[in-house]
Amino acid sequence: MFFTTKGRYGLMAMYELAKLEGLGPVPLSELSKRVSVSLGYLEQIFLVLRKEGLIKSVRGAKGGYVLAKDPSEISVGDILKKLEGPLVAAECVMMGEEQAHTCNSYDSCATRVVLTKVTQAVDRVIESTSLQDMLVDAYFVEGIQTINKNWGFNLGMRKVYFDYSATTPVKDEVSEYLKKFLSDVFGNASSVHDFGVQSKNYILEARKTIANCLNCMPKEIYFTSGGTESDNWALRGVAEALKNKGKHIITTSIEHPAILRTAEYLETQAYDITYLGVDEYGLVNSDDLRNAIREDTILVSVIFVNNEIGTIQDIRNLGNICRERGVLFHTDAVQAFSNVKIDLKDMPIDMMSLSAHKFYSIKGTGALFVKNGIKIESLIKGGAQENNKRAGTENLTGIMAMAKAAEIAYDNMDEHIEYLTELREYTLNRVLNEIDGVKYNGHSVYRHPANLNFSFQNLNSTAILIGLDKRGIAVSAGSACSSGSIKASHVLKAIGLDDSFALGSIRISMGDFTKKSDCDYLVESLKGVISNLQNK
Repeated sequence: MFFTTKGRYGLMAMYELAKLEGLGPVPLSELSKRVSVSLGYLEQIFLVLRKEGLIKSVRGAKGGYVLAKDPSEISVGDILKKLEGPLVAAECVMMGEEQAHTCNSYDSCATRVVLTKVTQAVDRVIESTSLQDMLVDAYFVEGIQTINKNWGFNLGMRKVYFDYSATTPVKDEVSEYLKKFLSDVFGNASSVHDFGVQSKNYILEARKTIANCLNCMPKEIYFTSGGTESDNWALRGVAEALKNKGKHIITTSIEHPAILRTAEYLETQAYDITYLGVDEYGLVNSDDLRNAIREDTILVSVIFVNNEIGTIQDIRNLGNICRERGVLFHTDAVQAFSNVKIDLKDMPIDMMSLSAHKFYSIKGTGALFVKNGIKIESLIKGGAQENNKRAGTENLTGIMAMAKAAEIAYDNMDEHIEYLTELREYTLNRVLNEIDGVKYNGHSVYRHPANLNFSFQNLNSTAILIGLDKRGIAVSAGSACSSGSIKASHVLKAIGLDDSFALGSIRISMGDFTKKSDCDYLVESLKGVISNLQNK
C-alpha cells in the first residue's frame, strides 16, 4: 500500500466527521472545505468508504454524512486499507543505467527482512490507532498526560477532570509547604522532647488557622481521619453521651452514606431514627423538621451541601429550629467548606464535619467542630490526643496540609465561588440548549457553585461514563453496581426520579483548575456520547 492523496484526504475527512460527531449529518461540501479537497474527489473517496460500511449517508435538506460506528471502533488501518489496499513491503530495486530491475538477491536480502519488519510495525500502529485516538492526540495542549502506547510511541492524551466533588488535586502551595513536614519536622506531638514539642506547636497553629477560617475557638476543632470518621463520631458520640436523655435522632433521606450507615447501626442499638424526606429540589421542609422533633430527640443531622445534586440546605433556619427546641444540630459540611461562607459564631451549628481532600489538600485528614460545652463521647479509644477525645498519634503532615489548604481557600473564597459559578452556568446553558431530553437535578439557585447533575432518560449512566472516559473525561455516576445489578442513587430516588431517569444520571463537578475550554470539550464529547447511545 502506498499512502497516496486518496488515503490522506480520506483519513482527514473521517477525522473531521469524528470531530463533528453528535452534531448531525455533515454536508459533503462542508467536509470538502475542511480538508481542502475538491468536492468531486471527496465524493469518490466517500463512495468507497460508504460501500465498506465506515460511513452512512443521510438524505434530505439537512442531510450529509455520519460515521457508521463509534470513533473508537474505526481504526486508521480500516480507512487506509479500504482506500489504498493491503499494506505490503515495497520490492527492493536496483537502478541500472537505463532502467530499474528486480534485485536478483531477493530471497537472501537482509534489507528486505528489515523492510518487512517495518511494514509489520506500521501495520500494528495503524490498526491499533482509532479515530478516537486521533481526537485525543489533537488535544495535546493543556491538561495533557503522556501515555505509553503498545508499540513504544508516546502520544498525548487530553485528560479533563470533572469529579472535584469526589476529590481534589493537591495545590502546589500545599505540596511545597508540606516538604518540611516530610523531612525536618517529624516528631511525635505527644513526646516531651524538643522534636515532639516542635510538632505540637505546629499542630496548635494549624488548629488556630482552621478556627480562624470558621470563626470559632481553636479548642472546638478536633482533627480526624476525614469526613467519614467525623460523621460517625458526631452521631455515635452524641448518642452515647446523651442516651439517658433520649434515643431519638433525626436525619434526612439524602445524607452521605457515612451518616446513613451510622444511623442504621444505631437502629440496631435500640435508637429510633427519623429520616426526613425532601422536595423535588432536595430541600428539607422546615415544618417537617419541627414536627419530627420529640421530647426524646437528642440530635438532628442535616447535610449542608448535598454531594450528588449540590443542593444547599437552609442550615440557619434548620439550626434555629433545633436551638428553639433544645436539640443538638450537626451538619456534614464536607462539600460546603470553601464553597459556601460559614461563620460558626453566627450560625446555629453545634457540630460540623470537614474533609481536607475536598479543598485541595491530601487525603486522610479531616476535622469535627464541636461547640464548647457539647457532651460527646470519644469514638476511638487509646491515648490522650485531641484533648482526650480522639486517640491516636496525630497525622502531622495531613493536619498541616489541611490548615494550609484551608487558609488558601478562605483567602480566595469570593473569587473561587464567582469563577466556578460562571463555569457552571456556562456549561449548564450549553447542555440544556444543545442536548435533547436532558433533566437538570437539584436546586437552580441554592446550589454548590461547581455542581451539575443531569439525567438522560432510558440511558445507562455507566455507559455514559465509559463513553466520556474514552475521551479522557472524568465524571461520576448517579447509580452504582450492587450485587451485579444497577441501583439508582438514593438521593435521586428521594427527589422523586423514577428509574428511567435515575439510572441515567451523571454528576459533573468543577474546580479551580477547570478552564472554559475544558467545559467546551466536555459538552461536545457529551453530545457525541449521548447521541451514540440514543441511536443504538
